[in-house]
Amino acid sequence: MNNYRLKNIIFIVQHGSFSKAIINYLLDIIDDESLRYYLLLLKSIWDSKYRNAFKYANKVISTTTTILRELARFEKIWILSLKKRQNNMIEEINILKNNLSSLPDYARNLIIPGLKLLGIRLDIDENLRIYSQKYEGYKNQQSIIKYSEARKK
Repeated sequence: MNNYRLKNIIFIVQHGSFSKAIINYLLDIIDDESLRYYLLLLKSIWDSKYRNAFKYANKVISTTTTILRELARFEKIWILSLKKRQNNMIEEINILKNNLSSLPDYARNLIIPGLKLLGIRLDIDENLRIYSQKYEGYKNQQSIIKYSEARKK
C-alpha cells in the first residue's frame, strides 16, 4: 500500500467529497487493487455515478477480506437505498451487522452513524450501538451512556 495506512486513508475519506483532490493523488500512487477500487467507488458516488459505484463496491467486496470489504458494503447499502431496493438492502445490513464486531473503532465510527441515519430515514428499527463495549467498564462512561439512552425515551 506504499506505506499508506488504511487508518489514515479512512481519516481522509471522512471528510467526504472535500477529499476528492487527495483521492485523485492517491489513485496515482497506490498499487493495492482493492484499495484502488474502494477509492474509485467513493469517487463515483461523489460524482453521482451510482452504476459505476455499485460495480466497484461489488469488486471490493469480492476481492478483499479486510476492513475495505465492510466499508464497501456500507456504501453499497447507501446505493441500494437510493435505488429503493429494500430487500437487498436489509440483507446487506444484516451481513454488515454480523461483521461489525471484527472492525476496529476507526472504521466503526464511519459506518455506524451512517447506518443509524439510514435506519431513521427508511423507518428500519435496527438496534445499533455506537459506543464500544470497553466504555461499559468505566463508571463515568456508563453514566453518560445511560443518560443518553434515557433522553431517547
